Amino acid sequence: MKTRWDDLTEEFLEREYFVLDLLPEQVPADSRGQFFKIEEYWRMTGEREKQIERFFRILLKLNCYYDFDVLWQEKPVRNPKPAELLRYLMNLLAPRQEPLRIFLDDDAAMVHLIGDDLYLTVYGPDQRLQRILTELARSEGLYFWQPPQ
Repeated sequence: MKTRWDDLTEEFLEREYFVLDLLPEQVPADSRGQFFKIEEYWRMTGEREKQIERFFRILLKLNCYYDFDVLWQEKPVRNPKPAELLRYLMNLLAPRQEPLRIFLDDDAAMVHLIGDDLYLTVYGPDQRLQRILTELARSEGLYFWQPPQ
């Protein structure tokens, strides 16, 4: 049975999106570098865990400005306690976990995290949210940028 959250997610997936990432821009498909080997190295050496911790600190700071509805196991949790949010994020590291979705300020934007990814996606951010996320990403040594849509 489809829920309000499923409908909202589908709507957001059609909107403009940005990423919080380790790299400052998308690696071209014809790049002479070794992106896939490096990405695999990062996954094998604990970089995913470090990335989850960075995302956690960014989300905590972001929650100072915006209310959160965190969709956890298909149930919304309004402004979870920091320890709960960390638990949700760390659970993404387990195999075959559902993505974590966070809806900001009564559905003004959506943050989407998939456990296997080394980036976080933000759908529908307005100018203010983009500015804040740019600064928060910088504070954690990350980049906030818009990939080709």
